[in-house]
Amino acid sequence: ATERASIQDARKQLNSDQAKLAEEQKKLSDKAADLEQSAAGLRRQVQACTKEKNTLQEQAKRIKQDKSGLTAEQKKIAESLSAEQQKIAAAQDRHRNLVAESLRVSAKIEREKSELEERSVHLEREKVLLEAEKARHAEKVAALEQSQASLQADREALR
Repeated sequence: ATERASIQDARKQLNSDQAKLAEEQKKLSDKAADLEQSAAGLRRQVQACTKEKNTLQEQAKRIKQDKSGLTAEQKKIAESLSAEQQKIAAAQDRHRNLVAESLRVSAKIEREKSELEERSVHLEREKVLLEAEKARHAEKVAALEQSQASLQADREALR
């Protein structure tokens, strides 16, 4: 009877452990999805900055071409255009920074994805071990039941 109770306790613990493992796998999967979304957002930002950078570079190219043969008024305009070129350089710096950040986040995502995959493999191994233990307990229960039936038959035979 105590062995049967310990087997029932082991079954309960096994079922509880399996539920915890499934919940852990779901959390890990959700975290991976969130990281993928963050990376996609950063990629969109990088694309937008790249487009802005290209537009500003085209403007800078036109400004340089227009600078030759300037009058006094044109010189004032050229000075303001120089300020625009500084804005372009600042935009290029922002673009480089965003690209670098995107690369860092992508690397982090890959590391975490790898860790999640390793954790998933580990959880699968634990699940297989738990299922094997469950099968051993089921065999013990069957043997106990058979033994109990045999004892009952012996009692009946003794009567």
